[in-house]
Amino acid sequence: MTDAEKNNIIKLRAKGISYKKISAETGISENTIKSFFKRNTDLCPVCGIPLTGKKYCSDKCRISWWNKHPHRTFGMIECQCETCKKTFFAYPSKARKYCSKACYGKSCRKEKCNDK
Repeated sequence: MTDAEKNNIIKLRAKGISYKKISAETGISENTIKSFFKRNTDLCPVCGIPLTGKKYCSDKCRISWWNKHPHRTFGMIECQCETCKKTFFAYPSKARKYCSKACYGKSCRKEKCNDK
């Protein structure tokens, strides 16, 4: 596969075209196209542009991916706020007790009131 064919395949895939349609349009086997994308894992997961040491090609793609996957909480654990008792997610290395600065502020005010 030539560099021109590779670039063409990447552009077509970035437009959201299926492997089967790319195969029909370029005349390259569908399995060859699938293998190409499996081997070249250093492609932007949103648009398919080749990358150099990054996960996304741009902030636009990064934000787009996170907006489509809001349920992702990599390495986070579920905690409960000591002030409002609402559950929130935090990284386990941080000793978070509050879900927000507002709850932290309320907690500090309560402690000051109790000290007097």
